[in-house]
Amino acid sequence: MSENVLKLPVYDLYQQDYLPTEVVYYNTLLQYLYPDAKFAIGDVSGFIEKEDSPGAIASLEKGWETFKLSGATNSRRLGRAIFAQSEEDSTPDHFLRLLGSNRAAANYGSNLTTECQLITTLTLRIRIVEDGKFRTGDCHAKASALLFKTLGLQAYVPFQFRAVDPDKCWLTKGTIAYLPSLDSDPNGVSLVIPRSCFKGNNPGRNGIRAPKALVFGVVQLAPRNPGKRWGSANSSYSCIQFLPWDAVKRDIVPDTLKAVRELNELSSDRTHLLEFLTAKVSGTSTPELLQILHHDTHSILTTHPRVVKHTLELMREYLVGLATGGSLKFNTSMTMPDEQLEDGEVCIPGIPDGTEIVGFRYPMRWRYDWKVWVNRALDRWQNFDGIIAASEKTWREIGGDCDGDLVCWKPAQRLPNVAAAIKTFAQAPQLTKDKEILDGSLAEITVRAMSNNVGLISYLIAKANAIGRSDIVEELAQQLQIEVDSLKHAAKADPTVISNAQKAMGYNRVPWLSHYRNRDVYVKTPLPVNEGATDTISQLVGEVNQLFIPPQFRMANLRTFINLFPDKVPNSWLVAAQRRVEEFAQDVQRAVAPAKPYKERNQRVPRTVQDKIDENLKGVTDKYRSLLDNCKTQQQRRQVIAALWQVQHRNNTTKRSTALVFLVGLPFILDVLDNPPIHTFKLIGLKGSDYPDTLFKGETLQVKVDSDSRFGNYLVARDTSGKVLGTFTEIDGIPVNLGQEFRLKLYTRFSKANKPTRIDAFVIGKSAA
Repeated sequence: MSENVLKLPVYDLYQQDYLPTEVVYYNTLLQYLYPDAKFAIGDVSGFIEKEDSPGAIASLEKGWETFKLSGATNSRRLGRAIFAQSEEDSTPDHFLRLLGSNRAAANYGSNLTTECQLITTLTLRIRIVEDGKFRTGDCHAKASALLFKTLGLQAYVPFQFRAVDPDKCWLTKGTIAYLPSLDSDPNGVSLVIPRSCFKGNNPGRNGIRAPKALVFGVVQLAPRNPGKRWGSANSSYSCIQFLPWDAVKRDIVPDTLKAVRELNELSSDRTHLLEFLTAKVSGTSTPELLQILHHDTHSILTTHPRVVKHTLELMREYLVGLATGGSLKFNTSMTMPDEQLEDGEVCIPGIPDGTEIVGFRYPMRWRYDWKVWVNRALDRWQNFDGIIAASEKTWREIGGDCDGDLVCWKPAQRLPNVAAAIKTFAQAPQLTKDKEILDGSLAEITVRAMSNNVGLISYLIAKANAIGRSDIVEELAQQLQIEVDSLKHAAKADPTVISNAQKAMGYNRVPWLSHYRNRDVYVKTPLPVNEGATDTISQLVGEVNQLFIPPQFRMANLRTFINLFPDKVPNSWLVAAQRRVEEFAQDVQRAVAPAKPYKERNQRVPRTVQDKIDENLKGVTDKYRSLLDNCKTQQQRRQVIAALWQVQHRNNTTKRSTALVFLVGLPFILDVLDNPPIHTFKLIGLKGSDYPDTLFKGETLQVKVDSDSRFGNYLVARDTSGKVLGTFTEIDGIPVNLGQEFRLKLYTRFSKANKPTRIDAFVIGKSAA
């Protein structure tokens, strides 16, 4: 088994300079096959944004320094390609030698940079066959139990794979499932690969190959949730929008409104709210919040601006999901081929024979991608987990194959009105495919692939559907299919059709579609909809809006938390930490800069631009994760984190970012939460205290954080008899939360005139809120 890291510097060919971040890939065939090669990324997005394709092509062909164009990956839609260091008179062949042509190096090069769960070299006897032989299918291979055992995998859990023969120079991609008959194959064959799995170079004649050393990558297993035989996925507007409102109102709305009410009931209990949200939402902040939630048993960071903002973002994401897709969760399974099943039949292990199944596949093009299938309980599949089998025709009807596609499904009895509505949908119009072969230089093909309109067309389909223009939806569905298939042939979506669709819809506005990504939605305001709108999503949003209660979360100033790391840090370290914080902020600003022109014009940021921003931010994250690598001791690492913490928490504000210290120092922060330092609370407002004449000289008292109308918005310390000791302030201590309990050691403090002014309370015991 092997694990590798591929770090690629990024060179901006438009600005002729290196960008401050690098792109990091883990466990890739490219690094495994060429461990000594020097790769980099060339970025021509500056040319693409100015619609200067000739400039982009020329820059790719020229390269820079000793770097020359080698191949393309999924990042080509971000305006990027892979370069390799090469001698002056030679051309890098890292992609071409395996893929055979410029077209394949551009279109299938991403297989070499796909991140794998594991990569290893296996010596196997293989058989190459036509699709359908040995129960193979479109991009689907079969293997013996020995192969699964060698990889440390369960035989009855199929997986997506990549495999390379470095000697014969071919590459394959697809899925693999166990075929019991191969365990006793008379020729010792362990792997049967259909020709549809081969990308680029032709493997030669069909038949058995002598034992070969193959570089084998496991990309992902068939989905399985704990205790289940399949995975799960949330519904979204891209599928729900095509269903009639009456069916959605009956089958989906009741549970959706129940989920909104549940969220409202939890909004006053921050700890349980976080537990609920982190279980429901898989946002980018979720892993960090989950760890903080697990370790912060004393609720020290509950009112920290970063925690509050992430909590609000999770609430926003959850409510937007409910409003635009409902609370429905679908099961997910990996597609498998089975030509013995009739069209419209599927086999899902564990589901009774004859059960009707509502299903679809993302991305949905139109309403005809909703299907009602009949399940057949076939013995040959019953031991498998995470799969759904059907004929090639059934999968092609929803635009799918068996190279790793996932299908969403639910027993129809759970959605009776939805199933009945789907059965009324007419036969889908035929989608045509242009098979013209894409040709040209590697640079030309790569640049051509950078103009991707899938996101725009999907947006326009949603808009057309919302305003009732089914005719435009059908026209755009054809263009969407062409654009999705454009990596395999020369055809591109017709810009005239797209332009005409935009003009035909004119100034029609669909507010929920324009605003669902707005950061203020379901934080300050509900998701807007047109009054009287009759499309399904607008009506679903309206139902959720009626129950929406704006969250009222208390957020403490950053300085409140400065003493979480009370270490004595040399001033020179604080200066260095401040410099790092400023550099990080600048790198983040550069990473998100591509969105600035669109935001200034109040326009939607295109998907391709957002993808580039996400890639840039990932590069920034990878760069700063290594900040502690040069520290020789754990104490030095702790000092660096303490310096960053104090620098980022020395201002009385809630607006400054603390992302860097949480990114770099989360393990140290969690350790402090497990073993918090002793803090001092100042209790003020003694004039309204129920202990106005008591002088404390170290007595202990058990108090609970409470509210009292006499003290306005201040939280008070109330003892077990119900008396108020005083009001809390957070100037020198950790934040306090309603319902939290403390055991305090108390001391009365006096002014210069020898009059009692306040009580200092030392925490000697506490509990979570």
